[in-house]
This record gives sequence, structure tokens and C-alpha cells, in this order.
Amino acid sequence: MFIKKSLAIMSLSTLALAPAFGQTNPELETITVYGSRFRENLTQLPSNTTIITSEEINKSGLNNIADIIVRLGNVTGKTDLNSENNLSFDLRGFGANADQNIVVLLDGMRLSENENTSAKTNFIPTELIERIEIVRGGNSVLYGDGANGGVINIITKKNVENLTTLSIGAGSYNTYDTELFKSHKFDDVQIMVFGKAFNTGGYRDQSWSHQKSSGIMVKKDFSGQDNLGFRLFASDGESSLPGAIPLNDASTNPKQAQYPGAYTPLNSNQISAIIFGEKYISNSTIFALETGVKKKDYSYQNYSSWGPGYYSTSYEAQNIFLNPRLKVNNFISSKNRLILGIDISNWERFNNCIRGTYTCLHSSTLPNGYNGKGTQTSYAAYIKNEYDISNRDVLILGARLETSKNTSGDDYWGNQTSRHNMHAFEAQYQRKLAATSLIYIKAGKNYRLPNVDNIIGAAYDRTTSWPILKPQTSNDYEIGLTGNLLTFKYAVTAFYSSIKNEIIYDPNANGGWTGNINLEGTERRGVEASISQKIDPFNFKTFAQIVDTKNTKGAYVGKKVPGVAKYAYGLNIDFNPTSNQTLAFDTRVTDGQHAQSDFFNTEKMKAYSVSNFRYVYKTKGLTSTLSVNNIFDKNYWDTAVNDGYGGTTVYPSPRRNIYINLKYLM
Repeated sequence: MFIKKSLAIMSLSTLALAPAFGQTNPELETITVYGSRFRENLTQLPSNTTIITSEEINKSGLNNIADIIVRLGNVTGKTDLNSENNLSFDLRGFGANADQNIVVLLDGMRLSENENTSAKTNFIPTELIERIEIVRGGNSVLYGDGANGGVINIITKKNVENLTTLSIGAGSYNTYDTELFKSHKFDDVQIMVFGKAFNTGGYRDQSWSHQKSSGIMVKKDFSGQDNLGFRLFASDGESSLPGAIPLNDASTNPKQAQYPGAYTPLNSNQISAIIFGEKYISNSTIFALETGVKKKDYSYQNYSSWGPGYYSTSYEAQNIFLNPRLKVNNFISSKNRLILGIDISNWERFNNCIRGTYTCLHSSTLPNGYNGKGTQTSYAAYIKNEYDISNRDVLILGARLETSKNTSGDDYWGNQTSRHNMHAFEAQYQRKLAATSLIYIKAGKNYRLPNVDNIIGAAYDRTTSWPILKPQTSNDYEIGLTGNLLTFKYAVTAFYSSIKNEIIYDPNANGGWTGNINLEGTERRGVEASISQKIDPFNFKTFAQIVDTKNTKGAYVGKKVPGVAKYAYGLNIDFNPTSNQTLAFDTRVTDGQHAQSDFFNTEKMKAYSVSNFRYVYKTKGLTSTLSVNNIFDKNYWDTAVNDGYGGTTVYPSPRRNIYINLKYLM
């Protein structure tokens, strides 16, 4: 019913606006996108797709990838509970499990982990970025497990000239950072290297963070458009996590840590190596490949009031992947384009808990701690076909088959093995209404597999065997309209998602023993809209999002899914008094939401708004940026958690703070 109403409204709007469409300028710039896993040049994008270009990034003065995605891409961002200088992204309202319902990629390599952590983007230098593509809505056909909410694809530069940039910055809370980027072209060989460091004392007590990263990328161009490249990235980070504090304390002393004086460092080291390339078999056939390995070492010392005392956990994880694919233009017909691909990955993790002054889990049985292991091996094949019915109409069909084997366990419970055969599909119809407008309608099925943390933390009642979580599946529908109207650019999308076996943590499971469960049935329905306009010397952009969630079956039927704001909207204004100056203002307003794990909807956290200001000045190769964040000094929090005992704890966000950055182009 929701989609039918939306379709009727859009159809009427289209008819009403038809005369205005004819008044627009048919001259459209070409947009390069990688949404199909191949480079494509388009003149129009569906309304669910947002592109952030390197030009926009440079003009903004922002130098943190997470901030760029949230503030330029209008993506909901929340505190990353495992990192001081990173954010958790949420597309289409998945709340506490947003990270597991979105795929974040860097040149085809998954940054999203097969565990309950956020994708780390803070090690990537902005100078390396060619564009960031944000595709909202289910995309499991091309990207598989976890792409229920959408995909964020960070694409690095592949064609560079000789360039050197040095950036230094300093700000509130003893924050300082440096970044060096160097690129050079030797005939048909391109080399890029970078180094980056970030340090902060943190807004809250015991929230310091030290991050370092470096990398090199080499690419060789052959005859025609063939190319082959290699990329090596490494990062090293250490942070202290302040934890959540009671709601009442956050109003009076938001800076305090959960356990004052406790030493709780988190160390995370990552290294990734990837080989990539393209081979033009003919003018109409392209073969592309990415293969590589990603390794991660993680350790964390935790403090618990149960004891009280410390215990430490650590693990090593590795992911090996292979992603070959083929695109055939003019397949059978000059109006047809076919994409075929295979995704193979082998992920494994070894972890242990070492007893300190506070015992580990199950330490009464295993007094020296315990060891655990998790693995996931996946094989997938996909196909996607685009057919031009006419010069205005396109039909897109796609399907994916994936088989996965997941093994998880520890010294106490033993091992559990589960096998899943999953499938996804999509059908999409696009129609150009005029030179500058496009309408589309899409239906599909998407999925998410339980990860190793979900399985290890599955709810059990201590008397039965370890339960097996079911895969999460969804039937998704959306309709969208995008185009130009007079001097405006607009995009609006309506969507509906019916989800079965949504995987989520429930503190009420099995009589209060807590654990991860499958919700029998949930749904999301909503509307996303944006309007932009350029009136020299101003640029305006506004967006609004409505997401309504509900449990449709089970113990919480009729209740809202916690951790999701129903309304969010914002405004960006850029003022360019001269060609080398920009004054930028952005504000975000987010509706109140029920705390994570508050399945009975007993308490709603307050709505909040955040406004930021930037001044960017460019002269003779030097770019100076002054940022004032949270300019109205709001005391707010974007994340609240129900503790399962009737209380709510929150993670306060920084109050007003200042940051200054100087970037020199040599």
C-alpha cells in the first residue's frame, strides 16, 4: 500500500511537472560511476545514488572520510564505539546493526568486517580519493552478504600527474594531525605514496587516540586501456574507550568516563595488499579483477565492575578474496549489456581471553582463559543484464547465488558449523521522462548472514545446545524520481522493506540471559528527498529522510525497532564571496529514537541538532581551513543503550570545538 501510494503521488507529480521539464537545459555533464563494478559514463543517476567528487572534497576543506560521507553525502552517522576518529554509517534505518547491513568498499575490497565492528575509513587520506559513491537500498546481487541497507564505495585515483601535498592540522582536545601525499607519473607507470598521523586527547576523559597509516599504489598502463596495479596499505591505532554513562550523568558531566581512572586501551593494526587490473578483450568486452589479502591484529583490555578488575581479549583475523568479472557490451544485441562475476572469500579469526584480576568468560571451568576460532568461506556467482527497450526505457535484471560455510566456537562450547545457500535477485525499470529527468522502480531480494560475533553471542538458556541463527532476508521495493526543475536539482525515493529473521542483540532473550536472536518479522518504509540549487555566489542543498520501523511478528509485534530515528533533515549552505574563498554552514536535525535494545519502547532519547561552520581560503598553492564544529555548543548524544535492567546509558558527543588545517600543494 505504501509503495502504491508513493507511485501514484510520483506519477501525478510527473504529469504536473511535465511542462517545467521542457524548460530545463538538455545539456548534461557526463558522470563517471562504478556502481555496476565497472566504470561507466552516465548523464543521469537514479535518485538512490549520491556521488561525492574529489573536487567537492577539496572545496569542502574536510579531511576525514567519515565526516565527508556524513556531511556531504547526507548519510546518518553515529559514534563508533570502538574508535575515537571514526563513525558508524546507517542507510535505511538499521540502528544498532547498521554496520552489518551496509557494505563499505575501498576499490572493491571490503572494509566492512565479518564481525560486529564498524568499517574503518579514518586511515584513508583525502588526497587519494577520486570519488565516493553512495547507493541506498538493497544491493546483494552485486555485493552479496550485508548489502541490505546499501553500499558505500570509496574509489581511489587511478590516473594522476606529478603532485605533492603536505597537510598539518591542530584543534581542540590536544588534537593534531599530519598528512603527506606524493604522486608521480613515469610514462606509463603511476606511483602514489602517502603517510598519515592523527592524535587527540579526546573530548571525554580517557578517550585519547593515536592513529598512523601509510600506503603505496603502483599502476601500469598498457596499450589501449589495459592496466595492472598493486596497492599496499597499513594502519596502526591505539585508543582508550571511555564507555557509556548513565543518562542523568550525561546532562551534568558528559565528559566523565564510565570507570574513572580505569586503563582500557584498544590496539588495532591492519595491513592489506591487493592486485587489480582491467583487460579490454575487445572494444565491447572488458575483464576486471581484484584479488588480495587483508590482515588485522586486535587487542583490548577491559574493566568490569563485576569483580572488579581487568581482563584482556585479543584476536588475529585474515581475509583472502578473489573477485574476477566480465562485462560484455552489445551482448547478442547492440542494446544489451551483460555483467558476469564471481566472488570468493576465505575469512578466519583466532581469539583468546586472558585472565587478569577479573576472570574471563567461563573461567570457572577454564581458569587460564579460553581460545576461540571463527571462519567463513563463501563462493558466489552473479549476473546482471541491462537492456535498452528504447532510447528512453531500460530494463535491468540481476541474480546472485552464494554458498557459505561458517564455523565458530571456543574451548568451552566447542565448535558449531552452519552452511547456507543464499540467493538474491533484482528487477529494475528506468524511464527518461525528459532530457534531465529519470524515474525508476525496483524490486529485489537481499540477505545478510550471521557473522562470527553473532553466532558466538547467540542467545541460549544454559540447558540446551548452542542455537543456530538463521540468515536474514528481505524483500525490498522502491521507486524514485530525479531531475532538474528550472534552477533546481532534485531527487526523491520511496521505499519499503519486509525483513524476515533480522539478526539483533536482545537483552531480554531467554529470560534475561541476553544474546543475539532472530526477530520473526520487521519492516522499514520511508522517503528520502534532496534539493540543491546554485545561485551565485551561493550553493544550497537540503535533504530530508523519513524511516518508519515496526516489528510485524513475534514478542515485540507493533513496537518500533530501537535505535532508529524516524525523521532526519539538514541544510548545507556554501557562500563563495570570491573564487578562492568559501564559507560553509551545515546543520543536521535528528528525531528522538528509542535506545538500542529497548524493544518494549519504554524510553525515547531526545532529538538533537548539530551545526558546523567552515571557512576555506586558497592562495598560491596553500589552502587554509578553519572549522568550528557544534557551533551552538549543544550537549547531545547520538547513541543510547538500554542496559536490560531498566536503565539507559549514553555516549556523549563533543561540544563546541575548533580545528585549523593548512594544506600546501608543492
